[in-house]
Amino acid sequence: MASTTAPPNDRQQDVLNWIAEGCPSREWPNSTHKTTAIALQNRRLVKISRRGGWSAALTETGEYYRTHGSYPAEVSAPRRRSATRASASEVPKVGEQQPRARSSKQAAEPAHSTIATYVPDPEAPSDREGHEELASARKLVADVEAAGGNLSRDATGKKRYYSALVDTVNANQLAPLRQRLAVANTDNAGEVTFTFEAAPKWLSTWPRDVADADRIGRWHPVVASVRSEKRLSCTAEVKSRAMRILHTFATESDKRGHRTALPRRDNDRYGYRTYERGDIKITVREYTYTISIVQQHDTIAHVPTPQELEDKKRYSYTHVPKWDSIPNGKLGISIGLLEGRDFQQFKDNPKRGTVVEDLLPEAMQWLEQDADQRDAAKEAARERQIAEAERQREAARLAQIQHQENLNIEELRKQATRWAEARAIRFYLAALTDRIESIEDEEKRAAAAEWLAWGKGVVERLDPLSGIPGPPRNRYMTWQEQMDLTSAARASMP
Repeated sequence: MASTTAPPNDRQQDVLNWIAEGCPSREWPNSTHKTTAIALQNRRLVKISRRGGWSAALTETGEYYRTHGSYPAEVSAPRRRSATRASASEVPKVGEQQPRARSSKQAAEPAHSTIATYVPDPEAPSDREGHEELASARKLVADVEAAGGNLSRDATGKKRYYSALVDTVNANQLAPLRQRLAVANTDNAGEVTFTFEAAPKWLSTWPRDVADADRIGRWHPVVASVRSEKRLSCTAEVKSRAMRILHTFATESDKRGHRTALPRRDNDRYGYRTYERGDIKITVREYTYTISIVQQHDTIAHVPTPQELEDKKRYSYTHVPKWDSIPNGKLGISIGLLEGRDFQQFKDNPKRGTVVEDLLPEAMQWLEQDADQRDAAKEAARERQIAEAERQREAARLAQIQHQENLNIEELRKQATRWAEARAIRFYLAALTDRIESIEDEEKRAAAAEWLAWGKGVVERLDPLSGIPGPPRNRYMTWQEQMDLTSAARASMP
């Protein structure tokens, strides 16, 4: 558990001064100041009351701290923890078993680890002033601010480290007011860029306030159906918290104009059961997403039972598992397209000081951004389709022009060939005329003269210049011509 005597950070000091002034009206960006007040209450600096509305006042320890800048001597001693609250350090670790009383009947059976419920400790992330990761996170924020809000670094082999560092910055609210730190890859291999972006907005009751409320006055109708139909598959220790997470997310979804419904679990007309994944589903425009509460598990070494050992001796093929998966008190929320396979998860992570409730605004932002990206991808695909159709029409136009050009060239060559042939024939006919005059045999001269007359008629029909030369008649392209000319036109286009 985080120390209760560590000095408050800047955010907590601001809220402490605000409470000391009597909680005057102030425009807060969200309800996180109430979460910060809970952290101050855990340090016994303030006392929160919800009777007749939310209010807070300084305790004697808080007055002393404001005056002297330190805790009273009696507060420095470790405070006994409440049995009703469990911190992240109480979550069973991998391979750790929790002892419990066992009856004589159970003595022969191996002990199983009990389930510890993970209750978010709002002060834990803020009390890690001396922690190396938190110090590195603060330094990263200072470096980004010094770079004017845009910092590039070589992250070769360190992308996971920087991603975890960004999560630490956002979980501890180290970024400037109403902003969060983001990291993205650049065009240069191994380089990343850190920038500040607007923090996700939240329109309904802040998730931490819903989690800390004594009771929920009116459950969201869809979540109430999940509750009545017992659809949640988590253990009883975390079911109440899981229901509140779903209620918070569904309520915010309605505030944003999205549609919330139960996943379908019924039979079709043929009697086959249709099953949709998730605990609830949210429709953003035309995209339906499934929302699931996921309980995390710890892996511990399996202790074989006497029956398993006996079966192993008797039957060589008996399989005894090496590990057991035990549900712990940590939760996560999984979001993905209803018909898709990829899911985005937001989980409790005590090492980074993050809990699902604090990640719900980011989860909602991811859901809406995913829908926006899908719209953008559809619009880009539509524009590419329009551009491709226009490109195809232009290629067809150019192909038709080239086809007509090819026809003209072909006709021109034919006309030139016929003209050259007619010219050669005329020279021949002139020589034939001279020869006919020297023929003495009347019969042979008559036959040659007849052949000469026929030749003159043929040369007139053969010579294109006997008429008015012009372009050929158009004809449709063959399929092969169309394919070749269109491909050539597309290749020549920019």
